[in-house]
Amino acid sequence: MRLVAHALVYQAIVLSCLCNVASGDDSLAPERRYDAGPLSIVEFTGSVKPGSNAQANTGTRVMYQYRYSVRQVGRKFVAVMTSIDLYTVFLPEESWWVPDSEPELLDHEQGHFDVAEISVRKSQLALATAKAEGKTITITSDSRKDSIKSIMAKIDEIRRLIDLQISEDNLEYDRVTRHGTHASAQREKRRIQRLTLDRLAEDLEALNSTSTPTRRTR
Repeated sequence: MRLVAHALVYQAIVLSCLCNVASGDDSLAPERRYDAGPLSIVEFTGSVKPGSNAQANTGTRVMYQYRYSVRQVGRKFVAVMTSIDLYTVFLPEESWWVPDSEPELLDHEQGHFDVAEISVRKSQLALATAKAEGKTITITSDSRKDSIKSIMAKIDEIRRLIDLQISEDNLEYDRVTRHGTHASAQREKRRIQRLTLDRLAEDLEALNSTSTPTRRTR
């Protein structure tokens, strides 16, 4: 986001859960996934927030899908998180672009989208690494209901930490780049972001390839 004058940073970050049940009205908002490619100005379809002096705003949402299993062991119930898949989406209706803004601003806004994706990939890598090491999220409770409730609490904690990290990184990104107006700082930040995204993609691919069992042929 670039500001015309000094003002509070606003970056819309909404987190929701995809688990058969919709998470409020936000689940109905149009969205596009990060892997659809770089942002374009025409995708910023939201209305400028009244009273805002921002030239643009990028709304993102971190989505996740998860699966778990519950089994009874004696008088206890054991819930195990079997998978969590995270991904980042752009929210067109929560994103705006002031007409006649400099085209270079788009690269800064893409940086905000990348900030969210970096956090998602780091979290996905940490979860995948833990699973590969046999450190799955496991909850033992006195009832099936309590075990499921505890699993949901763990997911809420993961969501909170991702939300916090994205918020902090966005603030730092705007501070260092002066909302995209410091050209050299902007270029350097974007260079680091691209390298980080590439490295995380390689790490995830390497981990997935080693954790996928190889079929033997006779």
